[in-house]
Amino acid sequence: MFVLDEETQNYWFNPVPLDDMEREYCLIGTLLGLAIYNDVILDINFPSVLYRKLVGKLGTFEDLFDARPSLAQGLKSLLEYEYDDIENVFGCSFAVNYLDPFGNVITHELKPDGAKIPVTKENRKEYVDLYSSFLLNDSVKKQFNAFRRGFQMVVDESPLTFLFRPDELELLVRGSPVYDFNELERVTTYEEYTSDSTVIKNFWSIVHSMTKEQKKQLLQFSTGSDRVPVGGMSKMKFTIARQGSDTNSKEIYVYFPVELKDCNIMDFKPINDLPESTYSQYACFDVLRLATVRGAELASFESSVNVLTSTALTGLQRLPVRLRRRAASHRINRLPRRFHKHHHLANPNENGSKSGFTVLIVECLSEPVFFLIFSLEMKTFRIKNKLKSRRYRRRTLRLLALHARFITTNKHNNHLKKKKSFWLPTHIWHAKRFHMITKWGWRLPYAPTNKIFKACYKASHNGCLLFDVSYLNCFQIYGPENMLVKFLNNVFQLDYQVDSWLPELSNMKTPLWSCEQTGILYATNKYVKDISRPVLGPVRILWGSLNSLNESFRHIWLWLHPAMSAPAWELLQTSIKEVNSLNDTQYALELDDVTGYFCRLRLIGRQSHGLISDIIQLKNGSTLDENWTSWNNVSTSIREAVCVPSGLVISLQDCENFRSNRPRLKIRNRNWSLMPIKLSDNDPQNQDQLRMNESSNNKSGFVLPSGKQLSWLDINKFYPNHTNSPDQLLSTKINLETKENSIDVVLIQNSTPSLIRSSPETVGWDIILRRNFPQSDNDLLLRGSLTARDFLIACVYRGAEVGGLRDLYYWAGLGTCAGGRFDSFPETLWPDTLAGRKSAEIVTKEKLNKLIRLPSNLRPDFTKFGITCPFLYPWSELITQNSISVGKTMDSIVSSTISSNDNVITSSSVDNNQWFVLREPGLLRLVVHRMIIGENRAKLSLQQLYNYNSLLLNAIILVYVKTEHRGVPQAYARIYAFYPNESNRKNSKEDNSNPVTNSADDKESPQNFRLLIGYVQDGGYGQSLGRGIGLGFISLSALSNALNLINTTKRIKYCIQNPTSHQSYNVRLSVVI
Repeated sequence: MFVLDEETQNYWFNPVPLDDMEREYCLIGTLLGLAIYNDVILDINFPSVLYRKLVGKLGTFEDLFDARPSLAQGLKSLLEYEYDDIENVFGCSFAVNYLDPFGNVITHELKPDGAKIPVTKENRKEYVDLYSSFLLNDSVKKQFNAFRRGFQMVVDESPLTFLFRPDELELLVRGSPVYDFNELERVTTYEEYTSDSTVIKNFWSIVHSMTKEQKKQLLQFSTGSDRVPVGGMSKMKFTIARQGSDTNSKEIYVYFPVELKDCNIMDFKPINDLPESTYSQYACFDVLRLATVRGAELASFESSVNVLTSTALTGLQRLPVRLRRRAASHRINRLPRRFHKHHHLANPNENGSKSGFTVLIVECLSEPVFFLIFSLEMKTFRIKNKLKSRRYRRRTLRLLALHARFITTNKHNNHLKKKKSFWLPTHIWHAKRFHMITKWGWRLPYAPTNKIFKACYKASHNGCLLFDVSYLNCFQIYGPENMLVKFLNNVFQLDYQVDSWLPELSNMKTPLWSCEQTGILYATNKYVKDISRPVLGPVRILWGSLNSLNESFRHIWLWLHPAMSAPAWELLQTSIKEVNSLNDTQYALELDDVTGYFCRLRLIGRQSHGLISDIIQLKNGSTLDENWTSWNNVSTSIREAVCVPSGLVISLQDCENFRSNRPRLKIRNRNWSLMPIKLSDNDPQNQDQLRMNESSNNKSGFVLPSGKQLSWLDINKFYPNHTNSPDQLLSTKINLETKENSIDVVLIQNSTPSLIRSSPETVGWDIILRRNFPQSDNDLLLRGSLTARDFLIACVYRGAEVGGLRDLYYWAGLGTCAGGRFDSFPETLWPDTLAGRKSAEIVTKEKLNKLIRLPSNLRPDFTKFGITCPFLYPWSELITQNSISVGKTMDSIVSSTISSNDNVITSSSVDNNQWFVLREPGLLRLVVHRMIIGENRAKLSLQQLYNYNSLLLNAIILVYVKTEHRGVPQAYARIYAFYPNESNRKNSKEDNSNPVTNSADDKESPQNFRLLIGYVQDGGYGQSLGRGIGLGFISLSALSNALNLINTTKRIKYCIQNPTSHQSYNVRLSVVI
């Protein structure tokens, strides 16, 4: 509710309280009014500006010197600065940053577009006034109004606010800070003592010698407050009395005021003389003596409340006999509420101690002197507050308030420095149903707790599978189109295949339509045609439409993985600076990190299109515009998302709330996906349909179930005015025309060329929703997150399955034959990237630690299987060994030529940066594919590869592994190439699982020789094929060595050997393009 200022020790209203506390603020204001009404002094520190506001005045810059002295001095130095370089020295703008209760930075603009208005010498006075007014008035307006409403409930009818000044009002509440102990000595009364008594004289002599702080502690101890009431100390009643009638008694009463009905009994030890300067070294406050003297009073008090403590020591011993059970144990929640305080007092905090205070009193009778002094260290008890119940802590409102901490915009410069992980917009839904892990600075769902692995796999092909990929980083770039083209040519390569369809292009070779393209982001910003150019990772680029005011300007949004966000941000900044420096015009590219503004959900599977069409509806009463008309035509013309062009973007505004049309039962409409239509060749009506399917971008033989494939020309008919632009919906600026409860959706067809070719039935839609607007007065903080959660629940109620990272990686790798490898980054299939290498290192450490924890009898001996370093992929050694072995068999000219190029063939270790994954489609399709299947004309030697491109000797190839009969490939399995002989053929007919051995006796026979060419990176059991499948990489130089090692016309074959087995299994390899 209130924030303590460490400098002034004053309390001020919290500008961003966690909950709505108007009632609490009103109550505190009422207590303040009651204190004035009852003439009670409150020991509470508020700045003087609070009392100014209570009498109807506003806080000004002068009030900051009392409330925030350091800030006031800084603003004063700004006003007194004489030079003209204020912008460079202070660097201020008309915007204020402050923290919420969770430590997030909130920005408030003091005037419209204040963040873009710098503070200059001319407007600095306005800035100081607006800043002071915001801190003292605007930011706490709601809190102070509730506080003043409670205060006026007591003093509203009195002329208090008209008769008193603010400082006088503060005097009524806090009392006077002037301490005149001579006046207190004059009005003190005595019982059994006189002002001439020796003990009284000694008492007042020591009181007058105290410091001001010690005098305040004396008042705090005896009166409960260190402040003086209005009128000074002469208005106080202070009495010193002797206990009992015995003149030799050593106890006296010191009490104030009488109305408190409380007294402090002082016991002190005799001392022969009173030291002049060392009185603070003596302490004679005896706690046991005090308890003994006041024992009768405590017993009388406890008897009045019917609590017997003669023999009870703990809270459990105070229980009635009928409740004394061993089952009660020592848990406080089992005790009746009236015994809770006794339980806390019986269990003190052993480390809890604080500086106590003892009043110094001196009594001189005939000879002895008794006194009590300050700074006594006393043991205290810290009463532990009972924790709220879990039901209270997990209330919906409090969860959403905590959730708000994780939905604010994530600026990239703080991305790697944040202490706590970010949450997905659907985190609360996932946390109850998934195993959650922390990765890349996010709390992400890994796998469902209900063990639905097969259900998720089936849903990805024949149903609908949903993923929340809101953890992806989003970078926004805006500027002239020609500069955008130069920038993208330097760092980006489009994932374009021969059979891919592209939208209509402009003169700049950019798409005229708003669409999303997939590609690779390079690690360097130099445009060099090099097949071994370092790669950062995959990226999706969303193109906005041409600006209506200036057609040469465009927006693009880059969606990339958080594992590569840090180097990608540096690369983009460097490349944009170079492009801007080469531009002669006044325009420039602007880069901004908008991660956290949007949430992105990915739906895949045959039924994803029909499910989305059933959920997304126009809000009742809204106007049917061109976008909605076109969407209705598209959604009814096709049955699956693969029927529309790749990367199609559809923007829809003012959608119906996703909870409004939720079915009562979880259903799955089978009409959303129909079985593929079998077209007869003899039917003339189906000839056009067959021709259309053959000319589509689907070359895998997949027949579209709807019988219709829409091209970009068909989409152009639906959108003649190109109104599908997502610029307005993805804008990070506040749009005043946006309705408060409007739900805006951006649909993106999420296919890639490789995914359409391998598994077109898994293509679906990506849904982009605005997660939260920037901070504004009329903003609903959680609207975007709740919308994403409602959309997910609406999908679940219609039969969709929700997957985690485990299901996403399986679908992107083995489930689609690496067709969705863009989504497997960085765990698998990207070993040459920086993020891929870091991920491999983490996996290696985890597996080694797990191996070490195993007992020796359960730990496999990898040396028996010929593995020196388990859980590693030694690509450098594999390339080096094959190059050296070839160098020994080839003639000296070839050997010297190969060994002299770029250190490719060396005897020493090769750096990890030298080997790379070959991703050139032409080479993979025309050369590598033919080499793998063993065509005689494609048996290229190392010399031929070197003559074409010397870097090809360091290339590794992504391959798809499928067992012929038995066996399931595992990670780190070795891939061998061999030529079968006749004996192997006979044995293979008898036993299909016969291993291909390489014994010492058979090494001399070239027909039994096998060569290691690669490793399996991911493997498992193929659900749809019923046999083992895997994905791995092979070395191109090792493959060339195996093809040319033996001069034979036989087709080469391949086998695998798992890392913990001697058994080998024949497999078939196919290159992944």
